[in-house]
Amino acid sequence: NKSACIVMPILDDAKTILVVQPRLSTSEGVSVELPAGYVEQNEKPVTTALRELREETGYVPNQIVYLDKFYQDQACGVACYNYSYLAKDCVKDGKQNLDKDEFIKYFECNIEEAYELINLGYITDIQSKYTMEKAKKYIKF
Repeated sequence: NKSACIVMPILDDAKTILVVQPRLSTSEGVSVELPAGYVEQNEKPVTTALRELREETGYVPNQIVYLDKFYQDQACGVACYNYSYLAKDCVKDGKQNLDKDEFIKYFECNIEEAYELINLGYITDIQSKYTMEKAKKYIKF
């Protein structure tokens, strides 16, 4: 198991970006979530957060804010943290650059709509939910 980063992107017009991807290990088979990915060897978590956001969406932030770190599973090992970030003032800087085994679509939505997707049961992973909760104090909506 590896550490991972989760990023809540914010666009300057009070929107965020969510990704949709297959999650065959879930009962739904597909997941709506924040951009995220594993920390590569010798990579700083903030570098991972920026890389994953750009690879999955083509967006880059003008500012990135560290929110928190937490164990994804206390039984998986000492170094298996999840790191949450808020990516502020994101701008489109290119196209998706996915790994060959990734099948990810992304979409923009109003921040209020993103939080409503939690309430409606579409965002179900704790990593996204927790990151979005921690981001609330930095977001005006």
